[in-house]
Amino acid sequence: IDLERGNSELTEITTKPQMVVRTGASQWFLLNSYSLTEANEKTVVNEGFSHLRYNYNLTGTTLLEALTQFQYNREQDLQLRTLLGAGLRFEIVRGKRVSVALGITGMSEYEELDGGKIIRTARNSDYVSTRVKLRKHLHLMNTIYVQPAFDDLGDIRVLDELELSVAVSKWLAITLEVEYRYDSEPPAGVKEYDLSIKNGLTAKI
Repeated sequence: IDLERGNSELTEITTKPQMVVRTGASQWFLLNSYSLTEANEKTVVNEGFSHLRYNYNLTGTTLLEALTQFQYNREQDLQLRTLLGAGLRFEIVRGKRVSVALGITGMSEYEELDGGKIIRTARNSDYVSTRVKLRKHLHLMNTIYVQPAFDDLGDIRVLDELELSVAVSKWLAITLEVEYRYDSEPPAGVKEYDLSIKNGLTAKI
């Protein structure tokens, strides 16, 4: 949270609460994200999403996945985006220092744009997730998603999320997050890519 008042008026709020619940072979993962930036009474950033994912361990290295997501982003003219999908996750490498997982998912996408336009698309959502323990207190995680439309492979979306985490204590870590988004067919007036770099703190409760 950043606040400035006086000659410069700035309000910046970013929060990403998440929760993981494991019971037997099942795991529930909930991730929420909200960002708001206002400068001189003008909204610069206003976006958020909520993502719920369920995993069921089938064989130890193969998991069944189901997911749903709700999202909005005013800068991308996106009033609402909802996802519903299911697929498989394969744990390719499961070492103490390195782990690599591959996910293959089919999903239904629904979008409402600012002008009232509604878009429904069926997509294939594949991802590769890598975790590396560089040092005792230094961890690197990178996940890249590739989401082509089933009926038009030229309609593709790519999301790359990288996080570098430095543990300060058992409950607190300093983080550097880099996120890159690409959309081959964005709404009119919206650029094909977005890049964000954020520094923050992660507190485990």
